[in-house]
Amino acid sequence: MPRKCSASSALFRHNDYALKPLLKALYMSAYFRAANHRGTMIKSPVELIVGTLRLLHVPVNDPDPLVRAGRYLGQDLFDPPNVKGWPGGNAWITSSTLLARQQFLQRVLRGQDMSSSTDGQMVPGLPAEQLTHMLLPIVPVHPLPKDAEGRRLLEYLLLDPVYQLQ
Repeated sequence: MPRKCSASSALFRHNDYALKPLLKALYMSAYFRAANHRGTMIKSPVELIVGTLRLLHVPVNDPDPLVRAGRYLGQDLFDPPNVKGWPGGNAWITSSTLLARQQFLQRVLRGQDMSSSTDGQMVPGLPAEQLTHMLLPIVPVHPLPKDAEGRRLLEYLLLDPVYQLQ
């Protein structure tokens, strides 16, 4: 009796085991984009650091402080704890790393003059609701102030604990 196969395995076999059609079907599926999957994973230190710097268009002249920040947050980039890598998930959040993550975000926000170039690139007149949806995977923990816009809005969103989720 032949075994039943899932739709994805049938698609994979039908396309001579080519990955492109399989990945396209996966990424376009309703399950992949389901709202209940948003905000369920914690960003690794590297995802938090690199993602924030890219988001704010912060130039990196010396990567050493960023490597130290990653180490301090629990992810020594070129020294994983074993061959499997870092445990990830809830292991990224401890009482000390949660505070260190917030401090890193505050340092980036303080060190970057967002009043001109970045503020214009990041928040080109976007309404608070749209920017919140872009930066946070789920509803923020702290309600946004009614008058927050531009840099102040960006600070509130980046310092909300939800920003550390993906």
